[in-house]
Amino acid sequence: MKEVLQLMRCWQWVKNVFVFFPLFFGHQLLNGQLLVRCIETAALFCLLSSAVYCFNDICDCKTDRQHPVKRLRPLASGRMTVQQAIVVMSLCLLAAIGGCWLIGLHQLLWVFALYVTMNVAYSVWLKHVPIVDVVVLASFYVVRLAAGAVATDIENSRWIVLMTFLLALLLGLGKRRDDVVKSEETGVSMRTSASGYSLPFIHTTMGVVGAVTVVCYIMYTLSDDVIERVGNHYLYATSVFVLVAVMRYLQLAIGNGKGGSPTRLMLRDHFLQACVAGWFLCYVILLYLTP
Repeated sequence: MKEVLQLMRCWQWVKNVFVFFPLFFGHQLLNGQLLVRCIETAALFCLLSSAVYCFNDICDCKTDRQHPVKRLRPLASGRMTVQQAIVVMSLCLLAAIGGCWLIGLHQLLWVFALYVTMNVAYSVWLKHVPIVDVVVLASFYVVRLAAGAVATDIENSRWIVLMTFLLALLLGLGKRRDDVVKSEETGVSMRTSASGYSLPFIHTTMGVVGAVTVVCYIMYTLSDDVIERVGNHYLYATSVFVLVAVMRYLQLAIGNGKGGSPTRLMLRDHFLQACVAGWFLCYVILLYLTP
């Protein structure tokens, strides 16, 4: 059972918090019916993403054996067979699709189909193309936003879509930096696309994307339409947490070389957790508790 859970990468389910973004930024977090819809959608997306992770591990089984960390995965280490992984993948996929029909969220099937199609294309081909690979990775988070929007019938604002994409792009670049570093240390290419990156390029690009992300968020908080919609002029105060969080991530990824797994980084780094908690509390107070 432990190997199955590792194959499903349950710790990666935290990424599906983006499903709740349309509800949160749409000022509908206290709507019980929509909140339940979001929870159901996030749960189904967890199963769907696990199916995709299984497929990815099946495709990367041979190359993962050369990676100092990924070689410990169930398939790469030999603790599970490809046939067993296919069974787990199929069960997760069928459960996600069946769940949509069971709870009446049939329209989510189109979003699920898009997500699966993009992931198959990524695992088979696109992840080998430099720059395109991180752009596609970032797009996966936008699809999660779409799932939340479909489930709640709340339209995503252009600001939320753009900021989500930029943030995910920054995290994706951090993952590629880790691949490049490990390739240089071991002399073995961890990923085909890694040959199209260099540390100076990645460091510069991460700095640019990080800066654009912060500027985009500040523009969002100062936007007239956002201020009018939420009825609060002080959202810009939350920009401090975003700026510090981006700086902290750059410090960890570039300075300390810990950007290989942004999810694990978020789950382990108390500084980042404090930034997210501070941003969330400040935003909730301004959005929901301030007249």
